[in-house]
Amino acid sequence: MDAEKAALQRAFGDAVRERRNDELELTQEQLANSSGLNQNWISHVENGRNALNLWNLHRLASALGLSTPELLARAERHRASRT
Repeated sequence: MDAEKAALQRAFGDAVRERRNDELELTQEQLANSSGLNQNWISHVENGRNALNLWNLHRLASALGLSTPELLARAERHRASRT
């Protein structure tokens, strides 16, 4: 995996974890239940080890109470803060 892709995946994971844990105070299991996604898969996303397809991105954003563009913007802010 190239460095730019890895950095983006880590930033996205940070954005998901921040929203889930710090803002909504949800467990990964609760997020999995509300999104219809697997808890282990969510863990991999939060740790920057999973890329998302568009449909799962939409499902995850919706379960976090965000639009897809809002979640992507949060990830971009995390990525920009690391550079």
